[in-house]
Amino acid sequence: RTRGTDSEEKIRERLQTAVREMQCAGEYDYIVYNDTVEQAVRDILTVIAAEKLRFARDPQVVERMLSHA
Repeated sequence: RTRGTDSEEKIRERLQTAVREMQCAGEYDYIVYNDTVEQAVRDILTVIAAEKLRFARDPQVVERMLSHA
């Protein structure tokens, strides 16, 4: 509302969408709050880094590590 870029109807639609999305929050692996753009960007970059390190992305990593030991 303070931006003044959306109609009241559009704001209501966005809020209804947000409520539906929050009701499904348990289906997501990560939640990023968009309180500030800077923090949201840091959080998203953290999620990307975490995803790159998931074992499921490279199940042979342990085998390779053991072969170098």
